[in-house]
Amino acid sequence: RVRQETAITLPLRALFEFATPAGLALQLVDGGIDESTPLVGGIGRLDGNKVTLSYGQKRLWALDRLDGASATYNIPAVFRLTGAINIEALQLALLAIIERHEALRTVMLEDED
Repeated sequence: RVRQETAITLPLRALFEFATPAGLALQLVDGGIDESTPLVGGIGRLDGNKVTLSYGQKRLWALDRLDGASATYNIPAVFRLTGAINIEALQLALLAIIERHEALRTVMLEDED
C-alpha cells in the first residue's frame, strides 16, 4: 500500500525496524532504506551500558553453566548439493540471514556483574 500511494518501495524489514508510523514516515521522506548498508559488528541491544537478555536467553545461559557445552538446542541438518556452487550467491544468502536475525550478530561477554 505504501508503494502504491508514494511510489517508494520499502523493504519488509522496515516495518520491523521502524515499527511506528513516525518511523516509517521518516523512511519515506529519506526515500527508503539503503539495502546495501554493510553489516557492522556489535554487542546487541543495550539498556544503558548493559546488554538486556530475554528470559529465554537467561534460561539458556543458566543451563549452559550447569551442563556445560551441549548440542541440545541445535537442530542438525544435512543437505546434499549437486552441481556447481555459486559462491557469491551463497555468501549473499548467508549475509541476508545474518542481517535479518540479530541473535546471529550478538556477542555476550561475561563480567563481574
